[in-house]
Amino acid sequence: MNARKGDEYYTPEWVYSPLGKFDADYCASDGSTIGVRNYTKSDDGLQMEWRGFVWCNPPFSNKEPWIEKMKIHANGIMLLPASVSTPWFAELASHCGHVFFVGRKVNFINGSSSNFGGTCLFPFGEDALRRLMETSLEGFLMKTEGYTPRKPLVKPTNQMTLF
Repeated sequence: MNARKGDEYYTPEWVYSPLGKFDADYCASDGSTIGVRNYTKSDDGLQMEWRGFVWCNPPFSNKEPWIEKMKIHANGIMLLPASVSTPWFAELASHCGHVFFVGRKVNFINGSSSNFGGTCLFPFGEDALRRLMETSLEGFLMKTEGYTPRKPLVKPTNQMTLF
């Protein structure tokens, strides 16, 4: 989603319901029923100790701390944009070993239109992977292999070299 318009976009039920029950959503909207326990922005889920099988649709403009929290917790499913050319995507896909690409556009709740770049789900732990392997959710699960990290960009200097 376009972070300049805000991050208050929430997951429609058709995305998460085929994945079974979630113990908690630490990044939930008011009135959310995704998890048995749902924590909103005012609860500050990043500062909480996560327990159980977690659903996480983080603010896309600040996804990195949520990714790190989910890596530590290692038990749940995280929804993120399918931004395959970004450095965070490749590293996370390698970390998780699999990526599920949702097979149709996700019109997020409170969004003005669909997510133009596509949506994917990352499994953290064996239960998450099993759920994605067995889901009726439209899309496909890919195993990630052969990760080669990006090389840092070489910053140009203002010095000229004469030949």
